[in-house]
Amino acid sequence: MPLKKIIEKAATRSGLFVLPMTKKLIYAAICAAFGAVGPLTPTRHPPKNPPTIPPAIAPHTPAIGPSCEISPNARASGRAIIPTVIPATISPLTFSDKEAILARGLISFKIVFIYEMALIRRCLSSNLTWFNSRLDYPNTIEYFLVRKVNDISMPNNKEKSKKNLFIAGVGLIGSSLIQLIEKNDSLKICGLMNSKKMMIDLKGIDCKNWKTKLNNSLDADFDFFMNQFSNISKSIFVDVTASKKISMKISEILAKGTSVVTASKIANSSNQKYYDDIRLSETIGKVQFKYETNVGAGLPIIGTLKTLLSTNDKILKIEGVLSGTLSYLFSEYDGSIPFSKLIKIAMKSGFTEPDPRNDLNGSDVARKILILARETGVKIDIQDVLVDSLIDENIDSKISVNEFLNELEKYDNDFLKVYNKAKNNGKVLRYIAEWDGKKAKVGLKAVSKENQFYYQNGRENFISITTKRYNKSPMVIKGHGAGAEVTAAGILGDILKC
Repeated sequence: MPLKKIIEKAATRSGLFVLPMTKKLIYAAICAAFGAVGPLTPTRHPPKNPPTIPPAIAPHTPAIGPSCEISPNARASGRAIIPTVIPATISPLTFSDKEAILARGLISFKIVFIYEMALIRRCLSSNLTWFNSRLDYPNTIEYFLVRKVNDISMPNNKEKSKKNLFIAGVGLIGSSLIQLIEKNDSLKICGLMNSKKMMIDLKGIDCKNWKTKLNNSLDADFDFFMNQFSNISKSIFVDVTASKKISMKISEILAKGTSVVTASKIANSSNQKYYDDIRLSETIGKVQFKYETNVGAGLPIIGTLKTLLSTNDKILKIEGVLSGTLSYLFSEYDGSIPFSKLIKIAMKSGFTEPDPRNDLNGSDVARKILILARETGVKIDIQDVLVDSLIDENIDSKISVNEFLNELEKYDNDFLKVYNKAKNNGKVLRYIAEWDGKKAKVGLKAVSKENQFYYQNGRENFISITTKRYNKSPMVIKGHGAGAEVTAAGILGDILKC
């Protein structure tokens, strides 16, 4: 059945009158919205046999003239379904009169186009629902014209089976993820968003020239973005940002019925109440929340913990080198160059956060061990994790990155002394996170050859899990725990599990 007929059927069932959304009508509405033209005056040249609305559809509505607007219910909600429907609470008018009225009515609302079959199906099942959106400039005209009903066709069975992805964050990891998705026929990117721009195309975004299109698209608005995927079946929201605002929306997104895959640790390391709310929302929405890359990038650490617990094993201890940055620093540091200089080298190589203090203060590792500890079922907050920071407390936390690096030079001798002491005792330095079933802590330790972490190398992560079954010989997971490609692969793995 053509899309136009489906909308007409839905409108008739809901007591609505259907009009085609013409370019003239769109242009008139936009001009009126921005004050480019005066009040719209309906033409007095009606077509032959103009369509009418049976009065029985709205028996309690008095006849009103061309000055009428959208119905009070729609006006009160501040929402409207566009392009093809207006409430049938107006008296029979000529087609051109109705066209002018609809154009005038548009300026009172934020605008959204029905351009995805899931929205149409929802309309059919629950009468036409009002959806949020917005009017955006200067891309309004182009965006509206592309999304006309006539541009949309019924999806084939192959398209119906695809998972619809909405990705926030298109940096190194996000870009690598898009490249991987391009090779997978079961996935379709319907939305992309960065801190400045966003684009939505439910037919699927071209993975080859998305950067140019994104730069020329709508201004970023996460609430609008979220509204789109919340009303589409088989949608998955993928968070590849470091945005706290987005992370604090995850519970709401799940409750509304959209699965979430996130690489960000913010949500899972936030307060215990929000952590629990997320799990409850996952159940309410009957969807999935995946976050394997929160710890160890693409390494199967969280998934392994879940499997152990689901098979009634008991976690006794978790230890690990969980920071690729700190792994690199203490694997490379041999005292031949100052520690502060090694950090600068790591920064230029892209091995650290833009602000290396976020690595050196131990907070990143603390969040990771917190997440792993919570997987065991314990109630614990970040304040409960003991953190041994590598930054001296006398260094002002408010200074710039360059000022911090210069200030850090004053402590090069202190790092050298710690290194030499460990070396003289046949040990190496490792920044280790620990959970013993009761307490969590992270800090720098000197370990001997008898310790498994002695053999950690480069930027690899190294996790040891001691359980009731794996007691005398703990389970060990090791490998690259940082990098865009391995992290993107881990995110893709989570997407495919949804």
